[in-house]
Amino acid sequence: MKMKMNVLAAAVALVSVAGINPAQATIADGYGGNGQLFLTVWDNVANTVYVRNLNLSMNDFLPNSIAPRAGDNPLQGTMTPEAGVNMSFAGDALFTSTFAASSVANIQWTVAAGDALTGGTFGFNRELFTTNLGQGAWKYTNGAVSTGNLNINTFLFNANNNLGCALADACAGTGPTTFQPGLTNVNTAGTGFGDMGFYYVSRTSTNNLANAQEVAFGNSTGLAKWTL
Repeated sequence: MKMKMNVLAAAVALVSVAGINPAQATIADGYGGNGQLFLTVWDNVANTVYVRNLNLSMNDFLPNSIAPRAGDNPLQGTMTPEAGVNMSFAGDALFTSTFAASSVANIQWTVAAGDALTGGTFGFNRELFTTNLGQGAWKYTNGAVSTGNLNINTFLFNANNNLGCALADACAGTGPTTFQPGLTNVNTAGTGFGDMGFYYVSRTSTNNLANAQEVAFGNSTGLAKWTL
């Protein structure tokens, strides 16, 4: 299973996949409860960052084991079937120009999405994010899920309004330390061009110190991965 980003290709169009929302500009953050997946690539040395809307909502991209839950996802997860899922997203000229002078060793990247609505009829805070492939389970707390959503929402406000993602599906600029969607206690960023695993996490209660739910994307054939 893999979801692949062919970001160095010259093409500008996204691959069409049945059931995926058509391309749009502003990346939906977690404040609406069903944020969109987005790719972020940055070079801390060159001080450049690239952000891209993948036009997939969180509720459309859940592991098969995630059952419908009031206030969160209305449908059963479908993205880790035994038959596998293989998606490719064509690259664009903006990525190429943004990192034309970058060393591969300096490039870092991540894919994430958030759900910051919680309490009552709104369900729990949830997140999707990349991790080191095969990282395995870790102690990710409920409080960390909320902190991660705050980071995602702050990041997307800046990306949409200051980098220009509100006007186009991809945007780029300077200041990666401002725009990284870093999440607490987890290495969410890949270095160079390679593979990353993918996780769904969710709060399990109002206790910030209690462990969150953690589900790795994958099936009986192995772990799912994003490839840059």
